[in-house]
Amino acid sequence: MATRQKKKLCVYCHSPKELTRDHIPPKSFFPAPRPSDLITVLCCSKCHEKYTENDEYLRNYFIFSSQCRGHWAARQLHESGLRSLEDPNAGEFSSPYLDSTNQYRPNSLVSTIASVYGATVAQDDERIEDVIERIVVGLFWIENDKYLPLDYSVEVAGANELNNRYWSIQDSIRRLKNEKKPVNIGDGVFQYWWSRAEDAPPGEAHRSDWVLRFYEGTTFLCRVARSQESLNPSVQRLFELSHYLSR
Repeated sequence: MATRQKKKLCVYCHSPKELTRDHIPPKSFFPAPRPSDLITVLCCSKCHEKYTENDEYLRNYFIFSSQCRGHWAARQLHESGLRSLEDPNAGEFSSPYLDSTNQYRPNSLVSTIASVYGATVAQDDERIEDVIERIVVGLFWIENDKYLPLDYSVEVAGANELNNRYWSIQDSIRRLKNEKKPVNIGDGVFQYWWSRAEDAPPGEAHRSDWVLRFYEGTTFLCRVARSQESLNPSVQRLFELSHYLSR
């Protein structure tokens, strides 16, 4: 891998001030003892503080979801996840807690619901998307030795977008799955594939496709492109893609 750029900046906002290290994905996604190959990037303290709550929310969303709760790492994190949901200072962490019939339950019943009824944390697309986009921006720096320009953004394609209009996205999934070996961190806790977009026009050196998978159960397809080239921001962009990747 090439030597990193000499000028040290926050990978998210490009600020040079008050830099610290940020884990991507968040280290709370991994049970102890955590693997030695966790990925970190430079991050300013302002961005780091902004992302903390959403990190914990997404960890809980994953580990209590039907797709991920059976993974060995998710099972080990259930206890810490319940503690965060039951914490009286958790604020909105504890409120979006639903049982298997999609009914809200009092916080005092969280532990019982999780073990008996198979409760799940309610889906909040905006918060989930916030963390997924951040992970891709950090991985872009890791893989390309470049900061993603601020006029680029990460778009997370939704299930409703996987139609003929977005044939290139489906083609990217097939290509990444068949031609690329995923980076695997934490024995299946986090995996990712990436490739430069084959349909990128001349001069679009930063355009790329990414597949992220968590706990071997929930998968996201992302595209890095200029902000005005959004795939379709009006359509729900969160989706579970493991059924497609398993083909």
